[in-house]
Amino acid sequence: MRFGNIFAEQGQPIRLATLVLICGAIGLQIKCIIWIQHSRQRLSVDNARSSDQSIDIWQIPALDPVLMAFEDSVHYGIHGSAAKAEWDSLVPGDGLIYLGEQDSERPFMISMFHELRCLGIIRDGLLTRWKDTDNPLPSEETPAVIRHCLNYLRQMITCRCDIVVESLMGMPSTGYPDLYLCKDWSAVYDEAVKNQQLYATKTSNCELQLVSDGHEA
Repeated sequence: MRFGNIFAEQGQPIRLATLVLICGAIGLQIKCIIWIQHSRQRLSVDNARSSDQSIDIWQIPALDPVLMAFEDSVHYGIHGSAAKAEWDSLVPGDGLIYLGEQDSERPFMISMFHELRCLGIIRDGLLTRWKDTDNPLPSEETPAVIRHCLNYLRQMITCRCDIVVESLMGMPSTGYPDLYLCKDWSAVYDEAVKNQQLYATKTSNCELQLVSDGHEA
């Protein structure tokens, strides 16, 4: 009876401790399941990227913050050779940069140049429709590249979800343009041109070496 009384008296704490252990084990299992699912999702994202993780984001010096005045501009129009030259200048060297191990670089395009290039393609598409008034394209025959660009820009705008509050067109305003705090885009252009020039120099040297080797043979 003595031992029975002892176990009877300790039964409640023992059951409580067991319940706590069971709850803890269940909680640990849930955490493990969540971690495994997250790891699988992360792995699928990583596998969708290039195997060279150093090229996911272009490794250039940090971009300083700069102010940009957003306003209607007389530049970057739709018609005329001057407008075409301005739009073309936004994407130097076709917007390509060359990354990877030395002597095995591959061409890439950063998102900013992709977006600007898409705007130029949409502009060209508008001009084509306006010029060919005798044979306008049916709406369902929009060129695939224009559909790609419209969807790409839509998704990039949504992805970056800028929540800066802007004044509405046609509403009373102070007359001053809206100011935005941006990243220094001029630094991106400088780095892109340097990258392209370096690749062009290396390519030129390789071609000269091949010609030289051919003559020696």
